[in-house]
Amino acid sequence: MEEQDRLIHNHNEISALLKFFTEFLDLFVKGGVAEYADKANKFCDGFIVSHFKWEEETLFPDLLKNCNDQEKELIDEIQKEHPPILKLVDTFKDLVNSYSVQPEEGQALKIVEANHKLVEAVHSHAKNEEIELFSIIEKYLK
Repeated sequence: MEEQDRLIHNHNEISALLKFFTEFLDLFVKGGVAEYADKANKFCDGFIVSHFKWEEETLFPDLLKNCNDQEKELIDEIQKEHPPILKLVDTFKDLVNSYSVQPEEGQALKIVEANHKLVEAVHSHAKNEEIELFSIIEKYLK
C-alpha cells in the first residue's frame, strides 16, 4: 500500500503544482522572470524528473515482478511516455533559463507555448497512470 499511497500523493501534488505552474505564467508575463525561472526549474526537477526516476527505478520493477503480460504492456506504454515528456522539460527549462539571462524577441511566446505543451503532456500522462496503473498497483503492492 505504501507504493500506491506515494503515487497518489505524488499525483495530487503534481495536479496542484500544474495548476500553480499554469497560473505562474502571469508572474513571467509581468516581468518576474528570475523568480519564474527558479520556480520552473524546481518544479521540473523536483516533481517531474524525480517522479519519473522513482517510477522507473522502484515502482515499475516491483510491479513487473508479478504482473501478467497485458499489465506489463500497459506499464511499458506508460514508461514510453517519459522520454518525450523529459524532452519537453529540457526544452522548456532551456528556454526559460536562456531568457532569464539574455531575453530575445519572440522568446516569451516560445516559453508560453513550451509551458502549455509540458503541462498538457504531464496532465495526460498522470491521467493515463490513474486509469491504467493504479489498479495494477492496488492488485500487486498492497
